[in-house]
Amino acid sequence: MPAVKGRPVVRTKAVGLRNKAWWVLRKNKSMTICQIQASICDGSEGDSTGNLRGWLNDLVKAGLFSRALIPDGKLNSNGSYEYRILKDLGAKAPVVQKSKGVIYDPNTGNTYPLQSDKAGDL
Repeated sequence: MPAVKGRPVVRTKAVGLRNKAWWVLRKNKSMTICQIQASICDGSEGDSTGNLRGWLNDLVKAGLFSRALIPDGKLNSNGSYEYRILKDLGAKAPVVQKSKGVIYDPNTGNTYPLQSDKAGDL
C-alpha cells in the first residue's frame, strides 16, 4: 500500500533481532530461546542466544515476562527456559536502558524498573 501524505505508514515487517523476537512472542505468548531463533534467525545475527537471553531476563526482572524451566528429558541437560509474556505492551519492542535501571516502553513512554534478582540466576 503506497504512503499517503498525512497518514502514517503501517509497518508490516520488524527490523532487528529484538523487534523480530517481540513480534513472534506477542503472537505465540510463550516460547523458548531455541524456538524464537528457529522462527526469526538466519545466521547473520552474531550472538543471538546471548542477546535474546539477556534481553528476556531483563524483561523478567521488570515483571513483563515470566520464566519457567522446561525439562527436555536428556540426562546430561538441565533443560531450557520458556518465556511467557505477562504484559503485552504493544507493537514496538521494549527497550532495556541498563544505565537508568529501567525498561522503556516506546508505545506509551512508560518505564518499568528492573528489580534485583535475589536468587542471582538470571
